[in-house]
Amino acid sequence: MNSITDFVTIISKILTMKNIFLYTISFKIAPHFIFLLFSCTPSPD
Repeated sequence: MNSITDFVTIISKILTMKNIFLYTISFKIAPHFIFLLFSCTPSPD
Protein backbone atom coordinates (compact mmCIF):
# COMPACT_ATOMS: atom_id res chain seq x y z
CA MET A 1 0.00 0.00 0.00
CA ASN A 2 2.80 2.39 0.93
CA SER A 3 4.72 1.58 -2.27
CA ILE A 4 1.62 2.43 -4.35
CA THR A 5 1.27 5.85 -2.72
CA ASP A 6 4.99 6.51 -3.22
CA PHE A 7 4.60 5.50 -6.87
CA VAL A 8 1.63 7.86 -7.28
CA THR A 9 3.48 10.76 -5.66
CA ILE A 10 6.50 10.18 -7.93
CA ILE A 11 4.25 10.09 -11.01
CA SER A 12 2.44 13.25 -9.92
CA LYS A 13 5.78 15.02 -9.37
CA ILE A 14 6.96 13.95 -12.84
CA LEU A 15 3.66 15.08 -14.38
CA THR A 16 3.81 18.48 -12.68
CA MET A 17 7.41 18.93 -13.87
CA LYS A 18 6.36 17.97 -17.38
CA ASN A 19 3.37 20.33 -17.20
CA ILE A 20 5.57 23.26 -16.13
CA PHE A 21 7.97 22.42 -18.96
CA LEU A 22 5.11 22.19 -21.47
CA TYR A 23 3.53 25.42 -20.20
CA THR A 24 6.79 27.34 -20.63
CA ILE A 25 7.24 25.92 -24.14
CA SER A 26 3.62 26.60 -25.09
CA PHE A 27 3.84 30.20 -23.84
CA LYS A 28 6.93 30.70 -26.02
CA ILE A 29 5.54 28.89 -29.07
CA ALA A 30 1.80 29.68 -28.84
CA PRO A 31 1.96 33.26 -30.28
CA HIS A 32 3.97 32.08 -33.30
CA PHE A 33 1.71 29.07 -33.77
CA ILE A 34 -1.46 31.18 -33.59
CA PHE A 35 0.05 33.67 -36.04
CA LEU A 36 0.92 30.83 -38.43
CA LEU A 37 -2.53 29.34 -38.00
CA PHE A 38 -4.25 32.63 -38.86
CA SER A 39 -1.90 33.36 -41.75
CA CYS A 40 -2.33 29.87 -43.24
CA THR A 41 -6.12 29.73 -43.00
CA PRO A 42 -7.87 31.39 -45.97
CA SER A 43 -9.88 34.44 -45.00
CA PRO A 44 -13.64 33.93 -45.40
CA ASP A 45 -14.97 36.04 -48.25
